[in-house]
Amino acid sequence: MKGGLWMGLLLVAASTVLLNVLLLLLPARDHQGPQQTLQTQTQTHHSPAPTLPHTLLPTLLPTLLPTLPAGFRVTPPRPLRADAADAADAADSDRSSPPAPAARDAVATILTAYDPHYARAVLIHALSFTRRSPTRLSAADDAEYAVLVAPSIPHDFRAVLLRMGARVIEVPTITRAVDLPALPDHTEWLHRSLLPGGQYEFVYTKLQLWRLDCLYRTVLFHDADVFFFAESPVQDLLARARAHISGDNDYYFAAVWDIDGDRFNTVNSGLMVFTPRTAHFDAMMRLAELPPYNFFVDQSLINHYHLDFAHIDVLPDKFNVIPYGRFENVSDNNIVGFHDKVWGFGHKWGSYYDERLREVGDFLRAENMHLADFPY
Repeated sequence: MKGGLWMGLLLVAASTVLLNVLLLLLPARDHQGPQQTLQTQTQTHHSPAPTLPHTLLPTLLPTLLPTLPAGFRVTPPRPLRADAADAADAADSDRSSPPAPAARDAVATILTAYDPHYARAVLIHALSFTRRSPTRLSAADDAEYAVLVAPSIPHDFRAVLLRMGARVIEVPTITRAVDLPALPDHTEWLHRSLLPGGQYEFVYTKLQLWRLDCLYRTVLFHDADVFFFAESPVQDLLARARAHISGDNDYYFAAVWDIDGDRFNTVNSGLMVFTPRTAHFDAMMRLAELPPYNFFVDQSLINHYHLDFAHIDVLPDKFNVIPYGRFENVSDNNIVGFHDKVWGFGHKWGSYYDERLREVGDFLRAENMHLADFPY
């Protein structure tokens, strides 16, 4: 009888120790933003794991694990050929708990509609960051390449990204109501582009990046038309971000001055480095319909929000050079990120783009993959 009692006590003690170890290994959930005005919202989404009676731990542990936001579907990179991985991809993309990333940070872009030019640019980026020197990510970078896609993006296109080694994250698109009479006259053309079928109908979907705190600590985002042909921005920009993130200072946002941003105190959202926080996503969405946050769509929202409620670390121009205004005379030797639609006829960087596009074609043939509208 005594032996059975001692055995039972030992089992209880061992179970208690094991459950406490599991709690210690759970991801930290306290991602509070730096501003007092956001604390309540932050606590709603990222409250610290509560102290629970040990008798309740076995049933409540699964609820403490990070989950994806509604509508998000994550498919991890596939080392197998696409036709051998289709079934596994479909199963993974339905998960409510995200597959663990291979790295703590991400280099990411987004494709909200299947425009052939932008889709080809995304393929160039995915191949460059996963397989091609000098921009290929290394183990030392502790980062992976991720592509956010709208639900409408075709499966065969996603399969190519996965085979290249990118993580594909499907996110719901975000559209915004447009009240033209309430806006300044000089922005009417821009806001008409937000209407159904307009060029920027889904531009606010970029804000979904701030909801990736369940996957990544830091995100280096670039628009699909920001190209890195000769040098990688990753080492410099992620090291800069990591140096700023410590203790209570756990929110970071950085970008380059816009074309006239040095005069008007605005940065360009085509390249951003930041720590994703769902609380900041919620706050920006609440402000998106209000002036002055709505004057220049996502640009003004992101700028005014961070000027009012956070801090902007202004990056050196070389990481996001737009060939207009104050950037017109920048030497090619001082460019890391070139921001323009380089697929246009006769563009000075067009030969670099065509070379990279042919490399994508070589990859498709080597992997026996096919995209209907791919030119090579």
